[in-house]
Amino acid sequence: MSDTRFNLDSFIVDKDKSFIQANIKQLKNRVLGVYIVPPKHAHRMDLISHFLYGTIAMKPYLMYINDIVDMSVVEHGFKLRYPSMRDILALMNETTDYIQ
Repeated sequence: MSDTRFNLDSFIVDKDKSFIQANIKQLKNRVLGVYIVPPKHAHRMDLISHFLYGTIAMKPYLMYINDIVDMSVVEHGFKLRYPSMRDILALMNETTDYIQ
């Protein structure tokens, strides 16, 4: 059951409202992999982000792509969809080129 207090579109909005607002929805269509959450990563999106991308900075993107607003759903066995870092960076570059 989703909590109507949270709006995922505004949950991840950068101060300059550039990349995230313009392109985050496109990432949902570019999912390349599925990560089955092991017990050691249950409820820990920071660890999952670091495992998949080498940085915890991708945690908000993973949460948005998977419609996660409550970490309790990220249990052992949860199937987490994720895009490649290349797709994320490509979308960032597209937006940066457009803005400049």
